[in-house]
Formats: sequence, structure tokens, C-alpha cells
Amino acid sequence: MRGLNILNLQTALVLHPADYRLQVTYHHAGIVGALVDGDATITVDGRLAGGHAEPRETFSTGCLRGNPRVTQIDWQDGSPKVVQMVPPVETERDPVPVADQAHSPYQGLAAAVGPSQPGWYDDVFQFLLRALWG
Repeated sequence: MRGLNILNLQTALVLHPADYRLQVTYHHAGIVGALVDGDATITVDGRLAGGHAEPRETFSTGCLRGNPRVTQIDWQDGSPKVVQMVPPVETERDPVPVADQAHSPYQGLAAAVGPSQPGWYDDVFQFLLRALWG
């Protein structure tokens, strides 16, 4: 295989009749790892109902440039509620308007384990970009 290794990525998907768990773990590698130390484990737990995947909780923990990062988002009726975020959103992230939160990449990630939907991979890609680089 040719190319440059910049990221080591592992995924795990557990499906049960009524629920699911998706976990993505990454660590910067190669030249990127030499320049920017970073790793994270992102876990989405949810339920499967009525042909849809609905997230219940998203939890992410890791480190970027030596700084710990933790995010916990609980979902109620399809709406996200940030329970924990380290560092706080105000210090280094742009806040997401409430109207945009209902269409977050986490929903796309949940849809990935449900029935196939055109374009879901765009949401997953956006989710991974945000998760990796905040």
C-alpha cells in the first residue's frame, strides 16, 4: 500500500435489535503525529426504533496538543444537550446556533447504522473532522 500514514483509526460497531454502540478511536501518526500530538475515543450509544437510529449519548475523550478534551452530549427527543465540554466552548470553539444543532453530524453518524440514506457519508465525514480537529 502506498501513501503516508497520518492517522491510526479503529472503529467498532455493536448492533442489537433495539440499540447500538459505535466507537471510533484515533491517534495522529507519522509526520502529523510528530507535529501535533492528538488522540481521541468517540462513542455514540443509541436506540433503534421505527427504522431509525436515534442517539442517546455521545461521549468523546482525548488529548490534543497536550490538552485534555472531553465532550458529553445527551440526546432527548432528537435534540442535543451538551452535558460536559472541556475545554469550554467559549475558549476555543465557535458556538453552534440552536437551529443548526438539530442537524448535527452526530445524527448523520447515527443514521449510518440505520437504513441506508443518500448522503449520510457526508455527515459522518463532517463529524470525524470536528471530532478530530474540534
